[in-house]
Amino acid sequence: EYTVSYNDGTSQSVTIFSDSNGEIVLTGLPSGLYGSITVEEVGTGCSDDLGQVDLNCINENTLCFKTKKFFTPNNDGYNDFWNLEVISNNCVYTLYIFDRYGKLLKTLTPENDKWDGTYRGVDMPSNDYWYLIMYFDGLNNQHYTSHFALKR
Repeated sequence: EYTVSYNDGTSQSVTIFSDSNGEIVLTGLPSGLYGSITVEEVGTGCSDDLGQVDLNCINENTLCFKTKKFFTPNNDGYNDFWNLEVISNNCVYTLYIFDRYGKLLKTLTPENDKWDGTYRGVDMPSNDYWYLIMYFDGLNNQHYTSHFALKR
């Protein structure tokens, strides 16, 4: 069990548990800039100051797809493509992948659903890449943005 203290303009604390992967999961926080984040293990009192963190929240209510945090296009048969893991057959989407300067590199659809890490046949370098997903979840038009890492 952990206590996480942070400052987002008003000092607050929240007690949380680690999940099965050993990762600390915070719920109910909006995206934004958080300063002076301290994580303390309740049982031992050990703590770590994470400093300032820019928190990008994940919408767990997205029932259409899951995304990957990284991929390694090295032709070893594992993580060679970046793609969505589609959860619902009702999910219709268009996904745009950009480099860090905002240049559109690839557009993915359910019919063309994988990126191999190239642009016009040239390998893109190891870096973070951003994406925008415009999708229909069966009820509403939605959008989702985030990023992933390409590792060579």
